[in-house]
Amino acid sequence: MVRSLTHGVGRAFARTRRRVLSTVIVVALCLSAFACTSQDDPTDGSETSGETDGRRSSSNRGWLETACSLPPSTLRIVERGTVADRSPDVVFLPQRPNFIGGFDYTSHSGAENFLQRVPLVFYGPGFIPARGELELQREVTVADIAPTIADLIGTPFPRNRSGRVIREALLPADERAGKPALVVVVVWDGGGINVLERWPEAWPHLKELTRNGTSVTNTIVGSSPSVTPAVHATIGTGSFPEDHLLVDTRLRVDGEVVDAWEDISPSLLRQPTLADLYDRAAGNVPLVGLVSEHPWHFGMMGRGASFPAGDNDIAVAFSAQGKSITNPSIYSLPASGVAVPGLEDAIRDLDSEDGAIDSRWMGGELEGNAKGTPAWTTYQTRVIESVITAEGFGQDEVPDLFFTNYKQLDLVGHKFNMTNPEVRLALEYTDAQLPDLTALLNRTVGPNRWVMAITADHGQQPDAESLDAWPIGVQELAEDLAEHLGVERDDLVEGTRVTGLWLDREVLSGAGATLGDAADFMLDYTIEDNASDDVPADYSSRRDERLIRAAMPASRVADVLDCSQNASD
Repeated sequence: MVRSLTHGVGRAFARTRRRVLSTVIVVALCLSAFACTSQDDPTDGSETSGETDGRRSSSNRGWLETACSLPPSTLRIVERGTVADRSPDVVFLPQRPNFIGGFDYTSHSGAENFLQRVPLVFYGPGFIPARGELELQREVTVADIAPTIADLIGTPFPRNRSGRVIREALLPADERAGKPALVVVVVWDGGGINVLERWPEAWPHLKELTRNGTSVTNTIVGSSPSVTPAVHATIGTGSFPEDHLLVDTRLRVDGEVVDAWEDISPSLLRQPTLADLYDRAAGNVPLVGLVSEHPWHFGMMGRGASFPAGDNDIAVAFSAQGKSITNPSIYSLPASGVAVPGLEDAIRDLDSEDGAIDSRWMGGELEGNAKGTPAWTTYQTRVIESVITAEGFGQDEVPDLFFTNYKQLDLVGHKFNMTNPEVRLALEYTDAQLPDLTALLNRTVGPNRWVMAITADHGQQPDAESLDAWPIGVQELAEDLAEHLGVERDDLVEGTRVTGLWLDREVLSGAGATLGDAADFMLDYTIEDNASDDVPADYSSRRDERLIRAAMPASRVADVLDCSQNASD
């Protein structure tokens, strides 16, 4: 623990020194570019301009000046989620309402408020005051969850991490009923505020917990990309990706773009979580467990036996076929989490909602294990009940920790879009698990002996048609960049994400270009450029509309933030 604290202090000092130096550099760059503006609104793409070297000009504003004009609050969120050797080499922000995706699918990575805002509700009589909705006069992020739980269970939390205790959501220590025997963290995957606001009548049970607990209404994710592995690691560590290094679903490691949880291993998560630190400090006596749809969620729990002096904490995920899985060398998979009965009943209940048992749901086939439907949401609660009951969570005076993620709301959102009734039904099913969970905890742990925290990892992107937006095809963007540079796409592009591109530096250099040149190309990229075929009639008057609000090398994000802050002072 001393070693990790020292390492964190060193990183913090290095970051401070880097920013002091980069401020000098960027101010000089801004002066040489005439000005770094502080306007919050990007250009709307409506200007017309001549051609320069076969490309559209962006009103003589290069990537640096354009990026410096972004609000510091936006750039701070981008910086927290960016690590130069892991993140895409060039990161970009779409010109809203446009987004990276397609007409039949959406993404949810970004610094925009509607993707960042998430619920955060604490409930637990004897520990949490019944304050209802609470807006704090400071930034609140999901990184604050870990130190708040640490305060509840009475364990030290590293002072050099970003998260801060939300004391306003807790009863004073001398008024609490001791320490909770069990703290449960529930994440609604894709259950951001914009989804809740779209379907306000679909979550009555969360509203009830809000009335009888405390809901911090100005909570945000705090970093971009706002994606599952990164945000769950932030929940677990109380740090942002710039420190825990799990920046996205995929990241570059030793020159190769890999899955964040390759082989169900936490090896790419470079900080211990609260659960790791607490469990080891307590001699591995506390029970620590998790049930989730995917290993991407394991970051909110921890590194199990791979953490020095750690043990094989319970971690249950599910394969594409619906079978319980884990990494047995690092975690444990108890019998209570395997082949739990109840899935067939859950599928039948969902199937019968339209009045007919016909293996169909919302007009589509209801096949297999129903992992992409609300039936799996109900079944997951049965698995949670089995694990908590059989393994004895909350059965002594040593506080235990349990984590779960309900993924189906996100999966249904990607498939059907948040504006459609399938998402409303998925939200209703997710919300309906709360009274089952509270009843379970009252029955097995006992009233006034447990605390539950409910949050989400991001909002959702409405579909293109509902916003009159252009869904930016990132593969086409990559193809066009390679063509512009006169190189093969497969030689230049090592990987794509909804927030940027990984590029082969040698190929880029061989083409006589830099990462800044690639960013400049993206600034001038238009609807007509991105349309793989003819521009659809509905967009014919918008052919020259530029699609990228800002683009910048990942290695320069901190410099851009400094420039933006200096311009806004």
